[in-house]
Amino acid sequence: MKEKRPKGFLSDMSDKELLKYCWNLHGRSVIRWRLQQIDEGLHGTLKKRRLLGKIRTIYGTEIRPLGHWSTMTNEGVISEAHSLYGKDVAIGDICRCDRGLYYQLCKRKLLGNFEGHSNTEKKSSIYWKNWKNIKKDLKKEIKRNHGEFPTQTGLATVGKSGLGWAIYKYHGGFAKVRRKMGYKANNENGYYYEWGNFERDLRRSIKLNAGEFPTENRLIELELGHLRHPMSFYGGYFKVREKIGYNETMRVKLARELEEIVGDLI
Repeated sequence: MKEKRPKGFLSDMSDKELLKYCWNLHGRSVIRWRLQQIDEGLHGTLKKRRLLGKIRTIYGTEIRPLGHWSTMTNEGVISEAHSLYGKDVAIGDICRCDRGLYYQLCKRKLLGNFEGHSNTEKKSSIYWKNWKNIKKDLKKEIKRNHGEFPTQTGLATVGKSGLGWAIYKYHGGFAKVRRKMGYKANNENGYYYEWGNFERDLRRSIKLNAGEFPTENRLIELELGHLRHPMSFYGGYFKVREKIGYNETMRVKLARELEEIVGDLI
């Protein structure tokens, strides 16, 4: 919630105090786009001081060691969510900030322990298998989304993660349901056979991935998995990387940086 502040209140704070003030006011789970919506003044001050890097991005995530979840109980998963993002965190924010944790909550059926997960989502598999129910619920969400077909993340944000799960589980996935509801799939009528169309959407994925060319798994995490197959039209993943300007492998890049460091030391 935006707070009324006296003139110069934010400018008098140190960087450390400013970040602490932001987290105390909006919580550590707050993400950049949301902060800009609810507190433009604070967002602007953080941006001016180059502190936005300390605030989570939409697709940020926690890096965990292999096997982290396998030994953890359901109570442990909930406890980790609360310790990282606060006890009042909404399920939509977890979905946006931490896809690994969100997947565990879905898999273990723990979404009901968090805000933003509507009680109406606790429906039987019989309900979700019925196409008429899916269609009825989707129409409501499309209306809420100003006529646009919702994404899985969008559904989770408004507490409708059960609907997104049912679309994948019982009705063939989002692409199939989009077509069934009268919305064109992304490559319908050869959309990605035009390099300009494919390049535009691919550059959008790079922007969402903090300027880095996304891996195939990362495209799935960004809900842009439909961009993987069209790469075969243009010679495959590495050819597309090269065509779009990412022709250096990480190994070459690191070797060049190492040479520069050694050169400075000599």
